[in-house]
Amino acid sequence: MLGAVHHGYSGSMSRHRFEFALHHVTPTLWESFEHLASTFLADEYPSLRTLAGIGDRGRDAVLWQPANGPSAVLQFSITKKWSDKIRDAAKTIRKHSADARVLIYVTNLRIGPKADSLRSAILEQYDLFLDIRDRTWFLERQNRSQSTISAAEAFSAPIVDTLLATDSLIDRTPAVLNAREARIAVVFLAMQWEDDSREKGLTKICFEALVKAALRETDSDRRLSRAAICRSVRSAIQFRDPAVVDKHTNLALARLTKRGIRHWQIEDEFCLSFEERERRIDTLAKLKLLEIEMEHEILILLKRSLTAMALAIDNERLSDLVPYVRRVIARFMLRRGEAFAQSVSAGTIVQFTVAEIEEICVTEVTNSPLVELRVADINSLMCATIEDVLVSPSPNIQRYLRAFADGYTLFAFLRQVPDAQRAVRKIFSNGRVWLDTSAVLPLLAERLLDEEERSYTRTLKAARRAGIKLYVTPGVIEELSHHIRLARLCQEYGPSWHSRTPFLFSAYLWSGRPAADFKNWTVDFIGAHQPLDDMAEFLLEVAEIERRSLAAEVRQASDGLRWSVVRYWEEVHQRRSEAADSSRDPEIAKQLAEHDVENFLGVVMARQSASSDSTLGHTHWWLTLDRRAYRAAGEICEQEGRNPFDSPVMSYDFLVDYVALGPRRADISKAEERLLPLMLDMSRFGEIPEEFLEIADQTRNELTGMSERLVRREIRDRLNQARLRSGPIARGGMDIIEQDLREAFNRGPMPPP
Repeated sequence: MLGAVHHGYSGSMSRHRFEFALHHVTPTLWESFEHLASTFLADEYPSLRTLAGIGDRGRDAVLWQPANGPSAVLQFSITKKWSDKIRDAAKTIRKHSADARVLIYVTNLRIGPKADSLRSAILEQYDLFLDIRDRTWFLERQNRSQSTISAAEAFSAPIVDTLLATDSLIDRTPAVLNAREARIAVVFLAMQWEDDSREKGLTKICFEALVKAALRETDSDRRLSRAAICRSVRSAIQFRDPAVVDKHTNLALARLTKRGIRHWQIEDEFCLSFEERERRIDTLAKLKLLEIEMEHEILILLKRSLTAMALAIDNERLSDLVPYVRRVIARFMLRRGEAFAQSVSAGTIVQFTVAEIEEICVTEVTNSPLVELRVADINSLMCATIEDVLVSPSPNIQRYLRAFADGYTLFAFLRQVPDAQRAVRKIFSNGRVWLDTSAVLPLLAERLLDEEERSYTRTLKAARRAGIKLYVTPGVIEELSHHIRLARLCQEYGPSWHSRTPFLFSAYLWSGRPAADFKNWTVDFIGAHQPLDDMAEFLLEVAEIERRSLAAEVRQASDGLRWSVVRYWEEVHQRRSEAADSSRDPEIAKQLAEHDVENFLGVVMARQSASSDSTLGHTHWWLTLDRRAYRAAGEICEQEGRNPFDSPVMSYDFLVDYVALGPRRADISKAEERLLPLMLDMSRFGEIPEEFLEIADQTRNELTGMSERLVRREIRDRLNQARLRSGPIARGGMDIIEQDLREAFNRGPMPPP
């Protein structure tokens, strides 16, 4: 472990270090905190006198006025029971200091507005004005003067250097990887990705991170040999060819010797430079604070889900679930990273499904301490919480999880292809992507959300900036228009509607908006006279999605291939139609099949004119949520006895990883990349059961007269509680959309306005 180093700072010190130290104050460090508080206050109040000790009568310090005695009394405290401490101090002060008018309470905790009601009570009961100086107060003043800078550093150094120079954060990383060296590697990959330039090659970024991980506890007195560093890196990624790993490790050592590490050439030994150690500790402090914040957020979400599901678990036992939730999230990120790395390595897209979260949960729940509850209850509780964390995290948690998601993906790359940059070059750099109806509908539904919550929209905008062109065929435009028409009819029919609630209308109801306003809301997408052109204009404006036919490309296919593809999609849609309603017009299934044939086969044929040395080198793709599309190429070749051809299908998850790590990643800023979604799931827009409509109506009636914003929020909260109580409802995806579209086409042309 590195020894504690105290530095005399002439400039500002790191906010992350200071905040980390304030969070980790222990009772044994009471005197250090008292000195820190006194220094910060003395900088503001020259008349400060400290009194802390036996017989201080509730006064750790006073602001002295010789004529009348102390007018303000100060209390320094690190106890978590701050409310009780303040009440006791006020009572004692009023008993022994009749002239006191102000109680200044100084603490390392974050209190903020939580003390508003207590301030009023202290003023009324003890005639004392309560002034709380909490952690935020310290952080805002740490660089106010040379004395506060020095005091903050002297206070922080023994705490920060002791806790973060060891592997405390690394040891708390969820143990989803067996080897400790592997967990260390993920943390350092996340840190390196967070700090390094996007223009640098992936291989350089990865191996520089691994070298720093090996050297993490070195200084000029404790160095590592080249051989020991190579062993550490090999142990972390366990690639089958050690020579390849050693080659990239030595290249990283040569680069880092110029910056970041020091090299003793005669002994051929290395250590981190002082500046690099400082940067590492600062970044670790930042990650540690975000980890603490995430655990607090997880606990809040667990409590919310627990209340909605009417389960009985006390707070202490519920806290035991937090590390299990973190481990599921870590496993989710690792599996997604492995799927992307395997796709790039094998040259064929490997799909990772959201359903795997439930499988991971079941594994973790088996080891849960809440053995007396049914596994299904715990599993539902954890899944609901994890979905909240991944789909709509707070900005800080988003940044933390995004860094580790990329860290796990880079780690997965290294285990499969250590030369990650060379592997990434196989991926298309200027793609042409056609979107299926299932891939476009979420964009429409996201207009109901605040801009920062629009994950699908943000992903497509980032893809455009990464050089990808986006298209939809006229058939998709037609399906979208029919879907909106169907949703309008559902709203008009009201209780007499006996079919499934259309996806878009269901999403609208989940948002808490009044059903009567639905048609007006959809006017943003289509009008009464030229709905197809209106929809095309909307998509172009919102996400630069252009309307472009693939009919000419389909005609270029041989008769045999075309009929094989047509047969496959007609069978898929016919089976879906029969499963939903045997009385449906078979022509509807045929029409939907034609649209899928145009997308699927059109993209396959568009690839004929472009050369590529791998599947991922193709520039033309079909983006869809339809699960059958992912199996189409293999099943068509198997059923028809055809020669294999590359699947044209891409998933949203692959697109997110492509934008973050692909060959055009430098076109995306770090700020944009940090906002890329961690999980894309349409379950938040799932079908709304009929009884939920009654909840929405009843809530709206109860809150008559309140602002529309508050009414919507209350409806959303009650619907989410009802959803958790009722268990999982229909997952989003092609199954919902398929039935909606069949019904829309069956109802014929849109009625006149």
